[in-house]
Amino acid sequence: MSNREPLLPGLSGARPAPYSTSPSPDRNLEVHLVAHASIHLHPRPRFRALTLAAALGLGSSTFAGCTFPNSPTAVAEQHASDLECRWDDAGKAQSSPSSPPATQNGSPPSAGQMTEEAALAKRLFDNERWLDAGHALARVADGTTGDDLGNRQIAQYLLGIALHRQGRFDEAANIFVGIAADPKHLKHPETELWLSKLLTEPAVSLRALDALYAYPDEVTARFDNGQQRDIYQLLTYATARSALRHGDATTAAARFRKVTKDSPYAGFAEGCLRFVGPASAGPTVAR
Repeated sequence: MSNREPLLPGLSGARPAPYSTSPSPDRNLEVHLVAHASIHLHPRPRFRALTLAAALGLGSSTFAGCTFPNSPTAVAEQHASDLECRWDDAGKAQSSPSSPPATQNGSPPSAGQMTEEAALAKRLFDNERWLDAGHALARVADGTTGDDLGNRQIAQYLLGIALHRQGRFDEAANIFVGIAADPKHLKHPETELWLSKLLTEPAVSLRALDALYAYPDEVTARFDNGQQRDIYQLLTYATARSALRHGDATTAAARFRKVTKDSPYAGFAEGCLRFVGPASAGPTVAR
């Protein structure tokens, strides 16, 4: 098998429809480099959050003279328009759930004793042998090894991580978007974090953004703690933007209002509330 041969697309239904991996004309390599360099190297969490958010809205804004609230650098200001909601956001989601996000009734499958081959795949993963682990995990996830559904779903999730670690973001997105679409998946809650990581990858960021609509507020609230505050602030804004792209103005408005005033996305949340109509009635952002 070639090192770049696509691995298992997922266990959560059909493989997602193919998407273009070409960045839009108004995107360039600078956005990609700025996001990575700033997130990993800059010592200020607020700046890391701002540059991470710059990947949320591919395509240029139609509004001139936009402002970037409390912008720490000119680089962030240059891409501020990418963060703003746009008049044509609604209905632009690349997938359309039949209903708003909600906690799914029923329980995910349980995982029993794994086979020897599945245990080997897990050891390869734990030892960060990402390429070997990916091939082994794909065999578990597709049922070749005879493992039960619970262990197959765990292997599928770990395969997505292994692909992400290899920089194979399109294949990782295939898996994580599929898991997000299945609320009963054993690793559905954990996948929200990996979707947030894909927001910095221009080729798949909109797919990740749209998939976040599947997560109800109580799942995102798990990140509302001191150690993961940056992630929570990002996801609060991103899930609101996702709801708007799905045409769900009520959910979008409620989520935009949850963006706190100390969030680097507060100014953008206030601007986005202009595009959700009567559903935005009430306080702008949380205190």
